Parts: sequence; structure tokens; C-alpha cells
Amino acid sequence: MKTILIVDDIKENLYLLEMLFQAYGYKTISANNGAEALGLALKDTPDIIVADILMPVMDGYSLCREWKKDSHLKNIPFVFYTATYTHPKDKEFAMSLGAEKFIIKPQEPEVLVQMINSVLEEFKDKNTLQPEVHDSSEVTLLKEYNETLIRKMEERMLKSEAAEKKIRIYAAQLEVEIEERKRAVQALKESETLFRSVIENSAEGFSIIDESGQTIVWNNAMERLTGLKAKEVIAKTAWDVQFQLIPEKERVEGLKENHKSTISELLANGEAPFVRKMLEKKYELPDGTIRYIEGRIIPIKTEKGFILVSSIDNITDRKNSEEEIKRMNEELEFKVHERTSQLEAVNKELESFSYSVSHDLRAPLRAIFGFSQILAKRHRESLNKEGQQYMDYIVEASIRMEQLINDLLNYSRLGRKSLEKHPLQLDSFIRNIELEFKQKLDEIGAVFIVENKLPEIPGDVSLLHQIFTNLIENAITYRRTDVPLEIRISCETKENEVIVKVSDNGIGISKEYTEKIFNIFQRLHSEEKYPGTGIGLANVRKAATMMNGKVWVESIFGKGSTFFVNLPAK
Repeated sequence: MKTILIVDDIKENLYLLEMLFQAYGYKTISANNGAEALGLALKDTPDIIVADILMPVMDGYSLCREWKKDSHLKNIPFVFYTATYTHPKDKEFAMSLGAEKFIIKPQEPEVLVQMINSVLEEFKDKNTLQPEVHDSSEVTLLKEYNETLIRKMEERMLKSEAAEKKIRIYAAQLEVEIEERKRAVQALKESETLFRSVIENSAEGFSIIDESGQTIVWNNAMERLTGLKAKEVIAKTAWDVQFQLIPEKERVEGLKENHKSTISELLANGEAPFVRKMLEKKYELPDGTIRYIEGRIIPIKTEKGFILVSSIDNITDRKNSEEEIKRMNEELEFKVHERTSQLEAVNKELESFSYSVSHDLRAPLRAIFGFSQILAKRHRESLNKEGQQYMDYIVEASIRMEQLINDLLNYSRLGRKSLEKHPLQLDSFIRNIELEFKQKLDEIGAVFIVENKLPEIPGDVSLLHQIFTNLIENAITYRRTDVPLEIRISCETKENEVIVKVSDNGIGISKEYTEKIFNIFQRLHSEEKYPGTGIGLANVRKAATMMNGKVWVESIFGKGSTFFVNLPAK
């Protein structure tokens, strides 16, 4: 029975592979990372190893390199099985480490088992030892390793930008839809108001019912509204006329008798629940047209009892408008729900990306940095000048990548953060930020001045911290070399807003770039001259916008800049 060592940090993947290979007669050994796999292999040597690449502690690439360096393990076939590293260069690098096979997930179970069997058969047929791992220096391997990880990070960044673009598109579409619906609803309301005005200035329909229930008055407006001529209704009872106006399909048995009973009671004592209240009725005109009528009945006492005076208005257009508004509101609600679901889906993609950046990229990045430090400590003196330079490049690139990952995460989290406004004393808040930068300010001989008492404002602490730390960091980075840096904080309070100014005497910004600098990844200088990621000011504007604020800059090239942060005062 052949023994196969399976290495993967995801339990579900391990379980499925164990079940698969055991079903085909293999004995399985499992490990969650490269370091654990090495330990197990040295104790219980397998016939073959199948390993993922992206794992904590020691990833697949590092495991393969150590495997092929070990005299006891190097002749045991090594197979990569990955869903993350799928670029041709990933395979090329894996094979350069000495791997026998590079398989991209997912594969059909039978196909995967056949591939593993083929690798074992090839080794059996060769009946020779495996060749040594390609002769590559530690620096070269680390350089290739670094390039592979940078490529993966660039792919993740492109996915992030695509997700951001989707959010912007969905948000813009949703905003347009909402505005269009609002305008439609407003137009319908204005139409109804105009219609009402016309009705109020036109003659109302009047009818009068005498004490016996017969119709004695039916004016021209009533003729126009109901379609019944006066000669058709005069001397007829009110319940006969009412029944004639009810749509034919709604004339159920007993309805006329109910009308007669209600009107007779009203004629007798002048009281009924609907008296003097506005009522709505649906009438059918002789030509089949459906008309909605609004009116009221007022009983007037006479010597013989009560007469009933009815006044009506045509509200068909209003009813149709209400139905249209109801329909449009339902449609709008559906659209909002649909767009919200789409935005939630995109947010989940962003959350997944944030986790990927934090988990999938930080771990190998730490490995690069750690290996570089070990290399510098143990082998720097044995490297030539070019090798030492390459090693320094790796360390610097690792630091830059760490900063870029942090800035990207901040930018991503800002878009999903819920606003938590609390009263905040801006004066002490700025002083605390000054303390965070004190060591750096002292090192460069900078002066930090708060020119006037800063007020209390409602704000989100984390968003405000994001704004002012980025602006101060920006001032430190882009300082001039010929004069000591001065950073001045001042404030202007208006009725409904507070404008905080952050000024410096740095290198300044040309006028044509004062808006572009707030775009993500926008840089005006080379990284060698002024380090940074090009995300800081984008975070500043995003944070201010989330608090219903604004940020802009005024600058004189070569003399300094003033950033204005406009925030609500209430």
C-alpha cells in the first residue's frame, strides 16, 4: 500500500483528499502546513507528497525547497495542487524548485488520482534518483519568490478596483433611479394639486332628496359628473338612482334594499355614521365609463322630517394618480431592494478581498521579510556587492508592500464603516495626534502650532483620526530641505460648519494637481524621492465625505500648502 502525504491548511480540502486517496487504496498522512509536513515525513517517509502552496507557517514553495534539499526526502516525488497560484510563471517557479508535477485545482477525482499514479509510475520506470534541485542562489530564489507574490498582489488589487467600480456603478444607478422616482412622484403630486384647484373653482354637483326619498334637484354639474340627465332621475327614489350608478358587476342581491334602509333611517332621524363626512364612491356612467366621486351628505331639518343635500366632486384623476403613485412606489421599493442586494453582494466581495489581503498576502510577505533578515544576518558578508543590493531591494519592497496593504485595507474599510458620531473636543484631539508624531517632529526639527482654540464638534473619532494623521504625515513627507518644517492648525467656525485648516511650508503643489491628488494611487513624485502609496489623501476625502464634509487644498508651488477640512458643526 502506497503512502501519500497531503498538505493543506483548509480542513475541508484535507478531508476530501484523504477520502479520495483512501478510496483508491492509498494510506494517507495529513499536515496543515509545510513545517508540520517536514516533521511527519522525516518520521514516517511517504511514497509521494501532494501540497498546496498558500499556507501559514511555511508555504508550499518553501516546503518544496526544503524537501529537495534534504538527502532523505529529495528522491520522493513532490506534487503541487493549488487553486491560487495559476499563472504560468507560478508553475515555472515551482518546477525550478524541483517539483515533479504542478496541478491546478479543481480536478475530477479520477483524473487527479490518475495524475498521482502516473507520477509514481514514472519514478518506478526511471529507477534512478531524482536530479538535484536547480542550482539557484538563496537571493535568486527569494527574488523569484518575491516576484511571484507581487504578481499575486497586483491581481488582487485589480480585483479590488473592479469591485470598487461595481460599487460606484451600482450606487450611481441607484441614485439616478431614486431621483427619477422622486421627480415622478413629485410631478404626480403637483398634478393632483393642480387638478384639485380646478375642481374647487368649478361648480360642484348638487342633488336634493325630499322627505319621502325622491330626487327633487339634479344640477348640470351632477349631470356632467354622473352621465344621468335630470329628467332621468327627478321623482325617482334615491336608492333607485344610487343602484343605477353602481357598476353592473357589483350589483349584488339585497344591495338596493340596504341602500333603501340606510337612506330611510337617515330621512327619519337625520343621523348616520357617514353624515357630513367625505365619502368616496365608484359609479358607472351609462356609456360604461367608471368614475370615482367624492362627496358628502348633509341632512337639513324640515317640518316634515329631513331632506338630504348631496355635493359631489369628480376625483377619478386623483384616484388614478394615487394608483399610479402606489404602483410606482411598489416598483421603486422593489428596485431599491434589488440594488441594495447588489450592493450587499459587492460589499461581501470587498470583505472577502480584505480578508484575502490580510490573510493571503501578509503571511507570505512576513516570510519574505523574515527570510531576508535571516539572509542579512547569516550570509550578508558572503554575498558580493550586487547580491547585497538585491537583498536590500527585497527588504525595501517588503516594507513598501506592507504599507500598501495597510493603506488599501484602510481605504476598503472606510467604504463599509458605519458612522458613529459623538461630541468630540477637537482641541485635545489634535494635541493627542501631535503627541503621536512628536518623536518624528523632534527628529526633523519641525514646529507644530495650534493657532487658536478649537471647538467641540460632532464627529466619528476613527474617521477624524484618519483625516488629520494623513494630513500631518503628508506635511512631514513633502517638506522642504532648506527651511525647518512648520505645521499650523487653525479653525474657522460658522453657523452650521467648522473649517479646520492644516497648513505647512513644504514643497507645495502646482495648481493643475490640486484636485487630482485626492484620487487613489495618484502620485506627483517618484517613490525614491518622496515615499508613499498614493492612497492617503484619497482616504482623507473619503472619510470627510462620510461625515457630510468636504476637503480641498490651496497651494503655492515651492512655498507650501493649506488643506481645508469642512465639517458639519451640528
